[in-house]
Amino acid sequence: MSKVVKLNMPWAPEITESLKSEVETKMVQFPKDIGETHPFEFKTAEEAYCKFGFAKSAVDKHLDFIISPGFHIKCKNVNAQTLVNSLIDESGFYTTIRNWIQEGLIKGNGFLELSIDNNPEFKVTNANSFYVLRDNKGVVKGFNQYVGKMNVFERSKIINFKPNEIAHLKISGVADSAYGIGIIYPALVIIDNFIQSDKNLHLLMQRKANSPMHVKLGSIEEPVSQADVTAFGAKLEYLNNLHEWATDHRAEIKTIDFGNIGDKFDAILSHDKEMLCYAFQVP
Repeated sequence: MSKVVKLNMPWAPEITESLKSEVETKMVQFPKDIGETHPFEFKTAEEAYCKFGFAKSAVDKHLDFIISPGFHIKCKNVNAQTLVNSLIDESGFYTTIRNWIQEGLIKGNGFLELSIDNNPEFKVTNANSFYVLRDNKGVVKGFNQYVGKMNVFERSKIINFKPNEIAHLKISGVADSAYGIGIIYPALVIIDNFIQSDKNLHLLMQRKANSPMHVKLGSIEEPVSQADVTAFGAKLEYLNNLHEWATDHRAEIKTIDFGNIGDKFDAILSHDKEMLCYAFQVP
C-alpha cells in the first residue's frame, strides 16, 4: 500500500513511498528464462587480465587498496560477534573475499555462493556462466548458472539458485542494469590499440634489425645482364650471418637508412599508455 508523505515545505508536492518505475530487462535470446544477457563477454575481460600485464597490475593494485585496510565486524550481541569472527577465521573468508572482489573488478560481477548449514561454506563462482533473473521492477528473483555449451543448449545444464544463496557484487554498475562493467571493459579498446602498436613495433624491428642493402651492379661502360642482377639478388635473400663481401669494381654496395624505427612509435605508445592510466584510474 502506498503511503503519502507530507513535507513541511510549501513548495513540495506530496510524495508516495512506493516505487513505480520499471527496469529494462534484456533477456538471453535463448532460452529467455535463464536470465538477463551479459553487457559484454566476461571471458574477454578475463583473458585481458591473464594476458596483458598492465591490466593485471591495475586490477591487483585496486584490489590491494580495497583489501589492505582490512575489515571488522560490529555487533551488539558479543556472543554473536565472537561466533561470526570465528566463522571468518575458520572458513578462510579473507582469501575468499579477495577472490570475490577480484572477480568483480575484472568482470564487473562477483558471484559468491553461500551455504549456511552446520558447516558454513563460501565459494567464488565464475561470473562467465552466471545470469541474473529479475522482474520488471528490478527485484532479483534468483540466479541461474549455465554449465553447458552455448551453441547446443541443454536445459539439464542449468543450475538454479535462490536470491539468498548468491551474494552478487556489482562494480561500476550503470543505471538499473543487472550487471556491473568492472574496470577492464572500459579499457578494452585502448588495450587493443596498445597491443597492436606494440606488435607492429616489434615486427618492424625484427624486419629492419639490420639496415637494408642496395647493390648497384655494372656501369655504362660495363653493363651487366638481368641474369647477373637476379643471381646477385638471390644471394641477398639468404644473408644469414654473412657480413663480409668480395666483389669486383662493377658492384657498389650501400645501406638504406630509414632512421630510428622505434622513435616513430614513441608518441602513439605513450598516448595509449596515458589513456590506459586514465581508464584504470591509476594515479
